[in-house]
Amino acid sequence: MCGSDDLEVVAAVPPVPVLANAFLEDADAARSVPRGELSLALCHRCTALMNVAFDARLVRYGGAYENSLHFSATFDRYAEDLAHRLVERHDVRGGLVVEVGSGKGEFLVKLCEAGGNRGLGFDPSHDGAVDTRGQAVTFVPELFPGGAVLAGADLVCSRHVLEHVEQPSELVAELASGLDPARRTVVYVEVPDAGYMLREGAVWDLVYEHRSYFAAPALRRLFRRAGFEPAGEGTAFGGQYLFLEVVRVGGRWPSPGGGRRAGRGGPVGGDLRSPVGPGPRALGGLPRRAARDRPPCGPVGSGFEGCDLPQPGRGG
Repeated sequence: MCGSDDLEVVAAVPPVPVLANAFLEDADAARSVPRGELSLALCHRCTALMNVAFDARLVRYGGAYENSLHFSATFDRYAEDLAHRLVERHDVRGGLVVEVGSGKGEFLVKLCEAGGNRGLGFDPSHDGAVDTRGQAVTFVPELFPGGAVLAGADLVCSRHVLEHVEQPSELVAELASGLDPARRTVVYVEVPDAGYMLREGAVWDLVYEHRSYFAAPALRRLFRRAGFEPAGEGTAFGGQYLFLEVVRVGGRWPSPGGGRRAGRGGPVGGDLRSPVGPGPRALGGLPRRAARDRPPCGPVGSGFEGCDLPQPGRGG
């Protein structure tokens, strides 16, 4: 991932189905699915875990691939709260939101609905069945075509995608290539937290589709190497998810209350605190408020309460 060959295999799993979330027509089809080995190696340079036996040719995503969790009221509430938090925190209203790996499209619709935004999503598993609820959303059932489509984006999201990509550094470089540093477009990234997986023995995340497993230092390093600077990080959804918010390096952070819109040069700084993990960290010397002025990021139980970040539209 970082180019180092200082790798140590720390776990091996017998061959498993290469797609854990594909619907198959019958039992015979299920028994005959391709299988691949899991050989997890730790990089002693960047601390990432990766399946060194991964073969991308075995993994094909399409309309039959189904890993949406929005049938769960708990997960759907989490996604709803996250969409509102991102819109409020970065004042993304009437803008363009691009989602790389938009799945069936539920989260992108929520982002557009929360801020009156336009949405553009890319995912080969999109099947056109999502209810767009009258929002101006376009879904392209293909892989992300490259950074050029990010021109004019006010927010870029990529949730639970990086762990599936054979070369995560190449995808991150593509994101960087399409963003204007002067615009300060925020990129929100979310992945399963490797730290949680190791601490809690969360073996359900050991699937062939996951080429990489990130803890916070590895994820942060990946984006820094591509020219991004972290704006905040933390854990969510019971500590299972690790998130990172970044912008392209360039310009400087304005002081809180500067009156400009986040994602367009406005205040986006501080740290996020989640009640379900080790707690987010303030990064890069970004502006912070006194504790008495901290507004909540979301309702209690949402996974985002106790936010330190200046909130555009809420006195920030």
